[in-house]
Amino acid sequence: MNKAKGLLLVLLSFVSITVFCQNQIEYRSDFGRIYPENPNDIVLTNNVVFNHKDMTMYCDSAIFNQKDNFFDAYGNIKMEQGDSLTLFGDFLHYDGETKIGELNGNLVTLKDNDITLLTDYLVLDRNVNTVSYYSSATIFNDKDTLRSKEGVYFIDTEEFSFYYSVKLRSKDAYLDADSLFYNSKTKLSQFYGDTALLIVYDDTTHVDSTIVLTAFGEYNSDKETVFSNTRPLIYTKTQFFTGD
Repeated sequence: MNKAKGLLLVLLSFVSITVFCQNQIEYRSDFGRIYPENPNDIVLTNNVVFNHKDMTMYCDSAIFNQKDNFFDAYGNIKMEQGDSLTLFGDFLHYDGETKIGELNGNLVTLKDNDITLLTDYLVLDRNVNTVSYYSSATIFNDKDTLRSKEGVYFIDTEEFSFYYSVKLRSKDAYLDADSLFYNSKTKLSQFYGDTALLIVYDDTTHVDSTIVLTAFGEYNSDKETVFSNTRPLIYTKTQFFTGD
């Protein structure tokens, strides 16, 4: 190979390329490059779109490794799965073999029906259809706002498991617990902790409220009901009582 060929830059100008392999990521873009020193990598720019197992992913630019079937995507990331799940971020690493995507950015956002999750880093595992975060997140819907340091969202059932310093706030209550399981469809919260604190507001001024201290309990923000069977301590402005 002569020197001129050794410095050759391969330019690809294409609308769509589809690789027919059962697990292979499909992609398209307006423009692409392959550099001789990295022959397995395609540098994609302008209207970049990836498809893999019923998920479509958009970005400004990406580097796709054809041999190992993964890509790194940059800028205006958008991921769509099914009729309702959408994720947004600034950087995405997605592996077509493991079906795991890591999404990060200044404001990583998940939207699914009436659920919105905000964080800076999350992991999508499509094998079990979960989204996990490890550096705090805020989650809200039409009824409740929740915050925790770590958590897992189960896409199929629209349920959450929250861990470490979990806080729930609704129109009528405030909840502080170590761990919490939350169903976004039924608005039922099951909370755990050495001492979980639940304050149920009795009026709009929050002056007359009911305080519940317990190690386990359930709170339904839709029906405004509370249940506990671990000897809760219950306080009102003028009364205190407990029971099994």
